[in-house]
Amino acid sequence: MTDFFKGIGDFFIGCKMVATTRELWPYVWIPLLINIAVYVIVVGLGIYFYGDLMAYFMPTGDQWYIAILRVFAWVIFTAVIGLGIFFTFFIVASTIASPFNERLSAKYEELLTGQRVLEGLGTTSVITQEIKRLIVYVVIFGMLLLFTSVISFIPFVNFVIPLLWFFFAVYVVAFEFISYVLDRRGLLLGVKLSYMRSRFFRCGGFGMATAWGMLIPIVNVAVIPCAVVGATNLAIKSGVPQGQGGRAPRVGGRNGFDNLLDERSSDEVRSE
Repeated sequence: MTDFFKGIGDFFIGCKMVATTRELWPYVWIPLLINIAVYVIVVGLGIYFYGDLMAYFMPTGDQWYIAILRVFAWVIFTAVIGLGIFFTFFIVASTIASPFNERLSAKYEELLTGQRVLEGLGTTSVITQEIKRLIVYVVIFGMLLLFTSVISFIPFVNFVIPLLWFFFAVYVVAFEFISYVLDRRGLLLGVKLSYMRSRFFRCGGFGMATAWGMLIPIVNVAVIPCAVVGATNLAIKSGVPQGQGGRAPRVGGRNGFDNLLDERSSDEVRSE
């Protein structure tokens, strides 16, 4: 469980660094403005269509069992609509801001390791990687939505639905932001997933802290830059494997930033 709390610490380190490190500020303000614009649009649309969506999906009738179904349906559909707003904001904001987030991640890696990141991904490559991840997210989202719809009417079993969605959100969020570091190494999807599994609890702690932050209205517009920096801290401090394209990890000399996290986790990849 130590790794889990280290993951939470990575997120708050990201918040601290974004707030106090002036070298990062030029890379933060554009994503921040994008997040604010996307947040206003997505939340506004969600509020506007909420009543119509609930009226469309709610079962109708005067029978007693319809009343019970209506309660379950209200809980489920409200959760789904809320998650829809959450993921729409997360996906749209992350996609539009991805080139800026990549440079923010690279800049923090430079500060953290003391080595200049010479190989950055171009805008086209960053957006292409983002779209590939979105396809994976949408496929998993659809499968999970189908599964939870089936079990939603099974008494007692349906109580696991919020946990399944929360688990999904936590690890999607963690994977999204850690991918900026892994993409710079040219790692394939299977290697990325293996990397996440080897740091299961630490990624879970980071993803949970980030996901909760993104659920807080207004505050969530500032969470994405903090998560980018926090995920970079997690990835660099836990060791990054060499990529398929021969891109070596840029984990370099120690400096003041290395004191932000002490020892490595026991399950972390050792330096080459």
